[in-house]
Amino acid sequence: MNIPLPPELAALEPGDPRAIGPFRPVGRLGSGGMGAVYGALDARGRCVAVKVVHPRHAAAPEYRAAFAREADLMRSLDAECAPAFLGAAPSAEPPWLAIEFVPGRTLRARVRESGPLEPPALAAFAAGTAEALEALHRLGVVHCDIKPGNVVLSPTGPRVLDFGIARAAGRPGPERIEGTPGYLAPERLRGAPPSPAVDVFAWGAMVAYAATGRPPFGGGEVDTVLARTRAGDRDLEGVPEELLGIVTAALDPDPGLRPSARDCFAAALHVAAPAGGGDAAPVGAEPFHEEADASPRSRLRSALASVWRGFDAAGHSPEAWMAAGTALAGTAAAATATSGIGAGAGAAGSAGGGAASATGAGTAAGSGAVSAGAGSGAVGAGAGGGLGGAAATGGGSALLGAKGIAIASAAVVAAGAAGIGGYFGYESYAAAQRAELAGQAAAVVENGAGFTASLVREPADGGSGGGEPFTAELLYAPDRQDTLVYRLPPEQGGETVANVGGRVLAYAPRAAVVDDPVGWYAEADRFTADAYSRDAVLGAVAALAGAADLDSGETEAEGAQATRLTGTFTVDGPDGEEMEARGEMDLDDDGLPLRLAYSSADWTTTVDFASVDEAPSVEEPEGAMFAPETQVFEVPYDTLMYTPPCGRVSVGGRDWNVHAVSWGTGCRDAMDLVERYASGEGEVMTGWAGTGVQRLYLGGVSCQQLAAHDPEGGPGDGRLPMSCEETRQNPDATSPLDEYEVGGTVVRFTEAEEGRRPGR
Repeated sequence: MNIPLPPELAALEPGDPRAIGPFRPVGRLGSGGMGAVYGALDARGRCVAVKVVHPRHAAAPEYRAAFAREADLMRSLDAECAPAFLGAAPSAEPPWLAIEFVPGRTLRARVRESGPLEPPALAAFAAGTAEALEALHRLGVVHCDIKPGNVVLSPTGPRVLDFGIARAAGRPGPERIEGTPGYLAPERLRGAPPSPAVDVFAWGAMVAYAATGRPPFGGGEVDTVLARTRAGDRDLEGVPEELLGIVTAALDPDPGLRPSARDCFAAALHVAAPAGGGDAAPVGAEPFHEEADASPRSRLRSALASVWRGFDAAGHSPEAWMAAGTALAGTAAAATATSGIGAGAGAAGSAGGGAASATGAGTAAGSGAVSAGAGSGAVGAGAGGGLGGAAATGGGSALLGAKGIAIASAAVVAAGAAGIGGYFGYESYAAAQRAELAGQAAAVVENGAGFTASLVREPADGGSGGGEPFTAELLYAPDRQDTLVYRLPPEQGGETVANVGGRVLAYAPRAAVVDDPVGWYAEADRFTADAYSRDAVLGAVAALAGAADLDSGETEAEGAQATRLTGTFTVDGPDGEEMEARGEMDLDDDGLPLRLAYSSADWTTTVDFASVDEAPSVEEPEGAMFAPETQVFEVPYDTLMYTPPCGRVSVGGRDWNVHAVSWGTGCRDAMDLVERYASGEGEVMTGWAGTGVQRLYLGGVSCQQLAAHDPEGGPGDGRLPMSCEETRQNPDATSPLDEYEVGGTVVRFTEAEEGRRPGR
């Protein structure tokens, strides 16, 4: 039987539960790698969102403990602009958590569709979201992922959602920093534990986005956004003057100088609902009817009632949920009747403490009503004769029977003729859902645990760009400085090329270098950030998610049904030049990408994902060493590595190129280290000096240097740097020669002048 579903719900799958505690699932609101969120009805007929953990994660104690913390948090959270907690069972199989269903579009979808919020609504939005954060911080908890996609603009006000990665303030989290670029505070990028100031920073960025329609730290490559964030390079043009001060303060790079969430709430509330009527309300607001000594929460309610206009439920209809639930119940009743169980007029059953009631005149087997599971409300009647009566729902009534279901669903669509919800609401909601689905896929590709994929790039038929076909295995590990690794097949050189936050490292098999090492390095300029860009996958997925003409449909992938998103977007090509492309992305049932394909006038690119949100094995090739770009003096190892210089430093009266050559060392860290070395910091290591070579210990790192000699003989004043290695002191040393343990190389030097090398 085809059961009509409201636009925000997907059909229940065969293995989905038909009862979750006292709630009756009607459809799926969404799903991901961690589990699923069901749209359900409670015993009073209210629409509820029930989050259920996937069994494979529920079996892991750490996931179950995290889920229990989330449930405790939602149970304790009391805020006007956070969803109401309705129940949880963290120890159930599987664990579940229920909150009120919040209809409406996310801020992200609303701004993309209709532009920035008008000043009256903006002030109320800023106050409401700050109020939810203030309530959260009172509990000693940090949200950790405040962003436009995690706030829904419901018909009655904003609601802050998704507390899944919230954690106690100051409690260190996983090594991988969780959050969204552009909304992550600078101190989190440095590895500082979460604090309330982190949420305040994200709140400021989100309010700026709501006011201007632009992220305050811009878009583009993630590294560029993060660099702007670290530098405090923000764009707040367009933020209304009355909110500019508090937003600017919230975005201060120094967390100690930011206001608290309570301060943000008070400042925004003063704009949205001036206490005592001292100042004029925002333009467009209706008059406030509030006592001068009203509580902040009461003033917030008054502000929302006065200015919160034009925010619809995105096609949501409680009656449509009830109709779908009735259809499910009717199916269950018919199945029960066919099996000869549950005969009798007006029969009703309930389980799990819920209530069920029904009326009907059925006299034959199967003409009665039966509950759809634990805690259901009235759920069906007249399944046999199709002439059932009304069923009490605690908050209203629903049409029952097959014909009644059709009428109820048709009423939702018919409302579109009047421009209310219905078809028009469905279309706008569907567009928002497509954007959210694509955004979720982009987020998991960018910020998940990593992915493994294969890439094929070929010149387009009739294109003018030229170039050769290119294939590679891709491995992405965001917890390794956003490392995207290209493994090339032997016929293309067999190199392993890593883009580490925009810095390119190239490993070559010994056989590819030993016969013609100078020739191989002469071509080293082919290892550019453009040729081995993150944009080939991450940028393209994000660009497709933001396509203005984003559309969706169904397709088949790997023998199963999949969702296909299509759109037109702009992305950087392999030469670094922007190109317009038309692309498609297939998603599995969990919303994870299976395949990405896009074409421009010159190139066709296909990416097949083998795994998503799983950390790949990205290991530094054993025996790797640095080799200079223009001359090769020895090739003693199976693997060589090329990396471009990060910058220059003056040591010993000469200029030297600085190369960061380990996976864990970025250019900024390398330059900081070398500048300390060049300034003479550290001390000479005992047992590591002789024949002119010595090591300078800088604490955690030692740098090898060669003492220069004057042409007439004798030591000179200069020092010639060689390399810097990870070094630690050995507390168990029994002789000076064992006082230090020197490990892998992190920095090497090449002389900036052509044709010269250290020590020559």
